[in-house]
Amino acid sequence: MVIPFRKILWVKSVSLDPGEMAYAGRIGREFDLHCSPDDMDSLGDPEVGDLIVLIQHEQATHLVEVVGATVQERPRRTIKKGSRDERFTMQRTCRHVLLRSFEEAPFVEQAFGIEPAAEGGETLAIEELPAIVNGDQPLWMVQRRVLNALQGPSVRTLYVTRRQRQDDGMPQVDLREFLQDRDPD
Repeated sequence: MVIPFRKILWVKSVSLDPGEMAYAGRIGREFDLHCSPDDMDSLGDPEVGDLIVLIQHEQATHLVEVVGATVQERPRRTIKKGSRDERFTMQRTCRHVLLRSFEEAPFVEQAFGIEPAAEGGETLAIEELPAIVNGDQPLWMVQRRVLNALQGPSVRTLYVTRRQRQDDGMPQVDLREFLQDRDPD
């Protein structure tokens, strides 16, 4: 499947508790992307067919396509009572395009080549991020880099585990340093 990198226009921070994957699913399946009423307008900004990068726990884990025309109120039966889920009463239908587990997903800075500063659940236009507006990287370069990072070799493939290095007598290398030194292009 060819993914048009120029459709990667948005980024949204999502997360559950540490170690829990938000919006797990299968490629090609539709799901409802949730937001709070405060973030409803920003989730309504992407056009149908636009792609959103979902980030969680400092990693780019999903690339999703917007398929629902509007943001809608979530049915009450789908909201878990007594949990933080009660804050997210709005939804928009999306489709999984790419999914990476925490063991495979690139760190956000590695995927974007910048710090997107996407926090809090608002859906942000990548071209309007301060690092793009004030930086020297054109939007298309960031879009291509994100797609390459999500499609490329996983962190697990590129990084020899600490235990294996110890067993082989190899020096210890910090995973973040390893990824920063790696050129994804």
